Amino acid sequence: MKNKILFIGISTILFCSSAALAGCGDGLAKGTEIPSADIRSEHVYEDGKCTDCGYVASLWNGEAAYNFESGTGTSEDPYIIANAEQLAFFAKTAENVSFSGQYIKLNANIDLNGMEWMPIGNDSAFAGNFDGAGHTVSSFKITNPTAYTGLFGSISGSVSNLKVENFFIGYNIADTSILGSTTMACSGGLAGSAGSAEITGCSIEEGRLFITASMGVLYTGGCVGRISAATKLNNIYADTDIFCEQYGDGSEVDCGGIAGASAGTRTGAIIENCFSGGGIEVKTKGENMFTTNSLIKVGGVVGDMDIGNISGCATDCNITISGKEQKKYLNIGSIAARKDKDFENCFSMDTQTFIRYSESLDFYNLDYSAQITRMTPEGVKTQLQLLWDSQIWSFDGTAPQLKLFL
Repeated sequence: MKNKILFIGISTILFCSSAALAGCGDGLAKGTEIPSADIRSEHVYEDGKCTDCGYVASLWNGEAAYNFESGTGTSEDPYIIANAEQLAFFAKTAENVSFSGQYIKLNANIDLNGMEWMPIGNDSAFAGNFDGAGHTVSSFKITNPTAYTGLFGSISGSVSNLKVENFFIGYNIADTSILGSTTMACSGGLAGSAGSAEITGCSIEEGRLFITASMGVLYTGGCVGRISAATKLNNIYADTDIFCEQYGDGSEVDCGGIAGASAGTRTGAIIENCFSGGGIEVKTKGENMFTTNSLIKVGGVVGDMDIGNISGCATDCNITISGKEQKKYLNIGSIAARKDKDFENCFSMDTQTFIRYSESLDFYNLDYSAQITRMTPEGVKTQLQLLWDSQIWSFDGTAPQLKLFL
């Protein structure tokens, strides 16, 4: 048997077989639910509905399948994921298998039904090649804190052509022992952390990240929490809402519309041709909260670009600093709060707002004003059309978007 999926507690139990039968809808009218006693040939799903018989898959209840839909994991014959159960199987397998050199591909949009999600590659980094093929993974939540939190936990391979939307990541860290050997909490819609990875052609939308902590370091980004070691983010669209509160003493908060921070080895990361929207709010405790080595860094694209380069990026990500006033070691940047190298062809829409303790700032970008062009949304889109590939990006709306997901 090729694959077996059990929907526990739901009247329909669907067994999929690779046997060459007359067809999954043989003898049934279109849209008829398949009785639990029936064994039919494999369903072909599009947006959760079989294109042959019209069967609509039951909502995911958290169970995992026993295998992939098909495939051997090669580039010519990738592992195929066709439903939520198979995605959960992939995540469970990735707890012990890195998938290094292997290929995985989605062939359907997947709705996780608002269920709790265990990140893919949580204990060890996912080192394979994941192709979303223009599909969407949506409607999941993560409320159990781990060091690396997102649809993926940690990535050292590649993820491409994937949309992640309608998710909630929220938790409190009162004790860093729950993070394992690290004191970092890395959270992002797509992934918590990416090292020596490549993420391209991905869209992260309608997500909320709500992270609070009394200790440790918070790296939070719309796409990825923390990037390092020559990681490349290319053609990324992120429109999420981020809230971070550090209510303990002497720690660090790095937040960005695309990534929280780039850090680690001296082989810097690259962020290019990316757009961020949404908003970031960081709540501070007060002026005695930080030491000279502990900072708040918030940027429209990345909070702290300590190592690496940003080029061809634009933002309309609103930034708010709230709470008790912190007079020292608070950095805000339209593109980045701190950087390693000069920005190249980076733009801020003049609709981007900055609020610091109820004080509205016209434009706050530290010493980088000469490296960022601030203009109207239409002006920014005009400039981006000269820089970005029109086969990849659409400029018809108020902000640029990836054509793959329109």
